[in-house]
Amino acid sequence: SRVEDALALWDLTGRRLDPWQETDCEALFAGDEDDEWAASESGLLVSRQQGKGEVLQVFDLAHLCLWPKPDGEPKVILHTAHEFATVDAHYRKLKRRVMSTPWLRRQLKGGGVESARGVSGISTGMGRRIFELENGNLLVLQTRTGSAGVGLTVDVLVVDEAQESPSETMDALLFTQDGVPSPQTLYTGTVPTATQDGAHFEAVRDRGRSGRFPRTTWIEHSPA
Repeated sequence: SRVEDALALWDLTGRRLDPWQETDCEALFAGDEDDEWAASESGLLVSRQQGKGEVLQVFDLAHLCLWPKPDGEPKVILHTAHEFATVDAHYRKLKRRVMSTPWLRRQLKGGGVESARGVSGISTGMGRRIFELENGNLLVLQTRTGSAGVGLTVDVLVVDEAQESPSETMDALLFTQDGVPSPQTLYTGTVPTATQDGAHFEAVRDRGRSGRFPRTTWIEHSPA
């Protein structure tokens, strides 16, 4: 199954998920009878510093390295966050996983060779952090702005820190998936405060909780 493939890939890094994280991955990577994603949109609500980051690492790496598109074209994963510090921290963790895992490193364009200019297949600049594989697959990490996703057709969209998800910004991001067969969008975050614009995240929550939207998955972890 896809979740078994994703967890086997994560095992290559020498790390293991907690049971609740594995259960989350089972829901996120579930397929339907047509071998498409069971949920085109998923929401994951977890308190800060409680392990959401590792689920996101598994999600990004699995989509980057596994499950080629039926048409053979390169796949694009766009991972966004509200704060640049969050983007950069996630990038650094992913880079450590990739560079310390021989199989993952070999998938990078140019084999992940280090030089004075950096690492082949990994680039930074213009506010973006990019992993590019030999097969053309891209994982692009950046903050959410009005221009986020410009020039990209996105197969998989990650909206981290979704407690800050203004509708105008989200409309522009979701447009990048227009016409994409079997797209997937993952929203992750905490409960929005009174000063945060989390209406989009809350709408995903409401759809998921209602049980009336078969293509929406909602996962919520409340403090004990």
